[in-house]
Amino acid sequence: MLAAFQQRFPASAQGKLVIAHLGNGASMCAISEGRSVASTMGFSALDGLPMGTRCGQLDPGVLLYLMDQKSMTASEISDLLYKHSGLLGLSGLSNDMRTLQASPDQAAAEAIDYFVFRCQRELGAMAAALGGLDALVFCGGIGENSSAIRARICSRLAWMGVEIDAAANEHGESVISSTSSRALVLVIPTNQELVIASAAFHSPKALFHEDMAMKGALNAQSAAAMIPDGARLMIGGFMAVGTPERLIDALVERGA
Repeated sequence: MLAAFQQRFPASAQGKLVIAHLGNGASMCAISEGRSVASTMGFSALDGLPMGTRCGQLDPGVLLYLMDQKSMTASEISDLLYKHSGLLGLSGLSNDMRTLQASPDQAAAEAIDYFVFRCQRELGAMAAALGGLDALVFCGGIGENSSAIRARICSRLAWMGVEIDAAANEHGESVISSTSSRALVLVIPTNQELVIASAAFHSPKALFHEDMAMKGALNAQSAAAMIPDGARLMIGGFMAVGTPERLIDALVERGA
């Protein structure tokens, strides 16, 4: 995501940036001069923002209460916090924001309210860590597709210099900040599968021919030897299945 931002908006690339990845998994990252300086994540992926089924930030006293008063085991608590909390736990209905937005149930509305509030609060924390804000990027399933959630989050961020153009936001344009906004507000699609696949094949364990590495090309024969036959790999949204050579070819064809 940072690479995409730097490529499309080079003039803002060295400024104070917050990337808000909002989806079934959700987190924010504060970036200054191209370097991460703060994140909503903690020791695990449970911390920070409430997510589809994960709780987000939680008072440790809750864990003590569940063990002492409810006699829950570590396994039961883990299952609760990872699979039955977040939007699903708050609403009692669904982990899908679209379902909650379409529901007339008060619990669904309260789950959305809490999600928006926590996004606003964490954005304030990220801006404080940065000492200001030059750009805000929305990505992830909710961040990219829900104009209503983006509008609600930004509605209380004027003090940070954030002001969105209602029409641009509704139409899902790349730049949704108004002309008078001090901070640039963007919507940039993310491609997690391709990033993961590319990182895996460009890890220190990957083998390259010296002359091919100079061109950024994979040595298919060497890399293929590291992948078992019948392996499955998500590449850019589709599943590649088969021999190591086929998986390597698929990666190269997709521009990994």
